[in-house]
Amino acid sequence: MTLSEKLEFDKILRYTEKLCLSEMGRARLNQAGPILSLTALSLELRKVAELKRLIESGEELPIPSLPDTRELYKKLAIEENFLQPKELLQVAASLRTAAQLKKFIFNRRETYPNLNLLTENLWMEKSLQYEINRVVDEFGEVRSSASDALAFIRSSLEQKRMTLRRKMESLMRRYAEAGMLMEESITIRNGRMVLGFRVEHKYQVPGFIHDFSQSGQTVFIEPSETLMLSNEIRDLEIQELREIERILREVAKSLRQHLEHLLNNQEILCEFDALYAKARFAIETRSVMPELSEQKSLRLVEAYHPWLLLTHKKLGKPTVPLSLELGDEHRALVITGPNAGGKSVALKTIGLLSYMLQFGFLVPCSETSRFTLFDNIFVEIGDEQSIENDLSTFSSHLQNLKNILDNATSESLVLIDEICSGTDPEEGAAIATAILESLITRRALTVVTTHQGMLKAYAHRREGAINGSMQFDASELRPTYQFQMGLPGSSFALEMARRMGFAPHILENAQRFMGENKHVLEDLIAKLSFELQAVRSQKAELEREQAELKRLTESYQQKLRALEQEKKELRRQSLQDAKRLLAQANQVIEKVIKDIKQSQADSETVKQARKELEKARKELAAEEASLNASQSSETLPDATLRIGDKVKLLDTQSVGEILEIDGEDAVVSFGSFRMKTQLRNLQKISKKEAREAERKEQKASAATTSAIKEVPTRLDLRGLMGDEAILRVEKFIDESISHGLHKVDLIHGKGTGALRKRIAEYLKSDKRIKSFRLGNWDEGGTGVTVVEI
Repeated sequence: MTLSEKLEFDKILRYTEKLCLSEMGRARLNQAGPILSLTALSLELRKVAELKRLIESGEELPIPSLPDTRELYKKLAIEENFLQPKELLQVAASLRTAAQLKKFIFNRRETYPNLNLLTENLWMEKSLQYEINRVVDEFGEVRSSASDALAFIRSSLEQKRMTLRRKMESLMRRYAEAGMLMEESITIRNGRMVLGFRVEHKYQVPGFIHDFSQSGQTVFIEPSETLMLSNEIRDLEIQELREIERILREVAKSLRQHLEHLLNNQEILCEFDALYAKARFAIETRSVMPELSEQKSLRLVEAYHPWLLLTHKKLGKPTVPLSLELGDEHRALVITGPNAGGKSVALKTIGLLSYMLQFGFLVPCSETSRFTLFDNIFVEIGDEQSIENDLSTFSSHLQNLKNILDNATSESLVLIDEICSGTDPEEGAAIATAILESLITRRALTVVTTHQGMLKAYAHRREGAINGSMQFDASELRPTYQFQMGLPGSSFALEMARRMGFAPHILENAQRFMGENKHVLEDLIAKLSFELQAVRSQKAELEREQAELKRLTESYQQKLRALEQEKKELRRQSLQDAKRLLAQANQVIEKVIKDIKQSQADSETVKQARKELEKARKELAAEEASLNASQSSETLPDATLRIGDKVKLLDTQSVGEILEIDGEDAVVSFGSFRMKTQLRNLQKISKKEAREAERKEQKASAATTSAIKEVPTRLDLRGLMGDEAILRVEKFIDESISHGLHKVDLIHGKGTGALRKRIAEYLKSDKRIKSFRLGNWDEGGTGVTVVEI
C-alpha cells in the first residue's frame, strides 16, 4: 500500500479530478509530485487561494471548458501531418481561451497578482485565429472562400450537380410513366444518384446496378445517360479533396512555426485547470492557506480530516475538529483513549493535511495553523480500514518499524498507529518505548497511538514527549472525538463491558487480576479527564460571559457618547440663542447711545457702555470656540490602525492600504496614486469589505468586450416529438428574425415523414414565413425543409 493510499490522499485526488475542466487538467493533477521548496509551495498556495477568492466572488471565468490539444500538437509536430478542420477549431478555441483568460486576469492583477504572474506568459496571436476562421466555418467545414481554386471547383460541382439533378428528374418522370419505378424519388448509393426500379425491370434499363433493397423488390440503378456526368462530378470531388488537403497543409505549416508558443499555452492552461480544481475543492472543504515555517513543527487549529468532512457533509453529520501543537518543546506525542474514539482519525488528519499541503492543496483548518515541509512522511497504520490483512501481522509491523528507524531524520514526520500492539503487552511496550526513544533522540516529529500504560508513563516523564488523549463520555459510554493535549487517556474497557451487561463477578475478577496499582492509575486518569472536561466547560461559560460583558460595555460607551453629543448640541443651541439675544440687545443699546448722543449726554458714559458691550461679545466668542474645540477633539484617530491595514476614506467610497504612519498622519495608497491625510479621516475595514469595494470599482471601470457570435442558420430537430419540435422552430424563427436572417434550414430527417408534415402545417400557419420547400439533393433532400422568412 502506498503512502497516498494509507493517508487516503488518493481519494482526495480522485474527487478533485472531477472538478477539472479538461482531461489535460486531470492528467496534470495526477502527474504532479510533492513540492520540495517552501518558496515554491508558498507561491502555489497563493495562486490557489487567489483563484478560490475569484470563484467565491461570483465572477465568471472566461473558460467554460478547455479543449484537449495534447494529441493535436503531437500530430502537428510531425512535418508531413496536417489537422482536420474540426481539430483546427479546437486549436482556435484554445488560442481564444488563452487570450480571454490573460486579459481577464490582467484587468484584476491588483487583486490576483500571483495568478497574473502565471497567465501573463500566455501567448496571444490573433493572426492564427483569423487564419483558422478564414479557412474553417463554425461547423468544422472548409469554406469555399479558403482559396480561389476551391471556390471554382465547388462552383463547377454545383452546376454539374444541378445538371445531373435535372437529368435524373427527367428520367424519373419517363420511367414513372412506364410504371417501372418502385417509388418516384432520387436516391444516393455509393455516392452516385440512382433510381429505384422494380426488380423485374433490372435488365430493361441500361445503366449500372449499385444496390438492392433489403426486401429485394427494389434495384437501384444509375442510368447510362447520366454516367458521364456522374464521372465528371466524381472527378471534381477528387479535385476538391486534394485542394482541401493542400489548404490544410498550408494552415498546419503556419501553426508549426509557432508550435513552441502553442505548447507553452497548453502547459499554462493545464496548470490553471489543476489550480481551478484545487480551488473548487478548497471551497467545498472550507480550506485555507495556513502559516508556513522553516522550523520543523506543527500547529493545528480547528483542523478537519477533509474526506471525513465531505462524507459527513453528505450525511448531514457534524465533524469534530482537531487542535494540537507539536515540535517546539515536544517532538513526540503519545495519543491514548478508547477504541473507536478517534485516535486513528487524528493520526491520519495530521499526516493527510501535511501531505496535501506538499502537493499544493489548501487545507481545512484555521489560518493560524502552522505547517512545514518534511523530507519524508512515514506512516504505519494497522487498522483494517487502511491496510490489507496480510500486512496486519506483527512481523510485518516490525519490518515497517525497522524501515522507519533506518530512514527517519530530524526533518521527517513519523506516524504510527497502535505501535507494537500485536504481541505480548510487556514486550511490545518495551520495544515501543525503545523506538520512541530513538525517534526523539534524532528529533523526528513523531505521533503514535497506543493502549499501553508503559508508554503513557514514558511520555509523562520523558523530556521532549507529551501525552494526549481522545475524550470519552463515561456516563454515556460514548466517544466525544475531542482531543485533549497533556493528559493520557483511559481505554474504558471495564466500563464498556459493564454497560454491555457482563456479570458483576466477571468485572470484579477483572479488576482484581488487573492489579491494584493499575486500577488506581486508570481511576486517576478517568477522574482527571472528568475534572478537565468540567474545567473546560466552566472556561467556555466564562468566555461567553466575558463576551457578553464586552458587548454590554461597548453598548454603554456608545450610549454615553451619544448622551455627551446631545449635551453639547443643547449647549451649542443655548449659546446660539444667547448670541441672538445679545444681538438684539446690542441693537437696543446702539439705539440708546444714539439717543444719548443726540441729547448731548456725557461722552464718558457712552464709552463705558461700549466697553461692557465688547466684553460680553468676547465672552460669548470664547465660549463658542471652546465648544468647537471640544467637538473636534472627540473625532480621535483610530489607535489600532497599522501599516498594511485596509482603510476607507471617510465620506467617500475610496478604499486603500496604509503605507506609512507618522504621528497622527498617514500615507495611503489608493490604486495607482498616494495621498497623505490625517488618521482621523480613515476608517479601518476588513479584507472582505476591501475586496468587495475593489470588485465594485473594477466592475465600474473595466472595459467590457463582447465577442461576435456566429448566428446558426440550421436547426436539427431529429429525434424530437411534434409539439417539442414546433416550440423549437418557433423560438428559432424568432431569433433568426432578430438577427436579420432571411433563409434557414430545418433538419427533420426522412423517417416516416410525420415530423416533416407537422412542421409544414406549422409553417403554413405562420404569417412571418414567406415560403418553404424541401431541400435539394445537395441540401439534404426530403430530410430538410428550406424556409424563407
